[in-house]
Amino acid sequence: MKRLTIVLLATFVLSAAVYSQSVDTVYKEGVALLQAGKYIEAAEKFRTVIAVRKDVPTAYYFLGLCYQNQKMHKESILSLQEAVRIKADYFEAWVQLGNELDYDDRYSEAVLAYQSAIGIRPRDSQPYFELGVAHKSKKKYAEAETAFRSSIELNPNYAPGYLQLAVTLQYLGKANEIVTLLNKGLALAGDNAEFHRQLGLAYNSLKKYPEAKSAYEKCLVLQPANSQCQYGLGNIQYNQGLYASAIPFYLKSVAITPKWYDANFYLAESYRMTRNYANAVIYFKAAIDLDSSEPRGYYRLGLAYTSQGKKVMARQQYESLRPLDPALSNDLLKVINGK
Repeated sequence: MKRLTIVLLATFVLSAAVYSQSVDTVYKEGVALLQAGKYIEAAEKFRTVIAVRKDVPTAYYFLGLCYQNQKMHKESILSLQEAVRIKADYFEAWVQLGNELDYDDRYSEAVLAYQSAIGIRPRDSQPYFELGVAHKSKKKYAEAETAFRSSIELNPNYAPGYLQLAVTLQYLGKANEIVTLLNKGLALAGDNAEFHRQLGLAYNSLKKYPEAKSAYEKCLVLQPANSQCQYGLGNIQYNQGLYASAIPFYLKSVAITPKWYDANFYLAESYRMTRNYANAVIYFKAAIDLDSSEPRGYYRLGLAYTSQGKKVMARQQYESLRPLDPALSNDLLKVINGK
């Protein structure tokens, strides 16, 4: 979910030469309520101000924040758009508008909003960071990498920048730099479960299994119910061909997050590799129930049935697999037919 951070400007004291004393008071009351987290009451105050004067950009901005924190995102967008219409160089409003547009899955508009903010303050790291998050959410990893690098260059003390860049590089297959980035971020963030988890992923991809194990275990000290770290510990064993040792970790992961395809799939495959076909069938079926469009579940379930001598049921998996992946279905058929 997108960041919903309240960014409060210094309270503007409305000039009595322009506003009546009562409107000035209502405005200040709205700001105080917003700062206190009383968003419904604050929104009412800002609407009152806007009803009297429709050219106050900060009133629209603060109203947008009130809506944002009530999860009224479409209303927030309209208010923030009005703020930047009145004041085209309103940096904070452009950033928050980008966040709201991205949350509303209006990616192209969000990018334009962040670029507007960058045009106003090109040396501020925040819009680059938010732009990177938007690109990453659309799997535009090269663009995300550029944005996150700019964010870190401008603010090298912001830990989330290192985390997001490291995650992006993981998708780009650039594993060598990731560990350095995560350790820099971890030094800034302090003991942080997500940094440890990402370090586990990075070390695992580099086949540095003792380091990966240590990172995941540190994550679990901070978050004992973190299913992804249990899954990661399972992957360390699985990647070394230690399938029986992987099973307890995958079981813990599935117990915490039952509706996770990969955890069910690799648990099933670990059972299959240890010739526990009955349990393999149970968890392959669970994986298929979670995502019936994923070919590998049908293929491996077909293999498990074949190993049990249940060729009729294996052929049913072949029929399900054929429209999804013809080549893989032919491979399964060869196994079923003993070729």
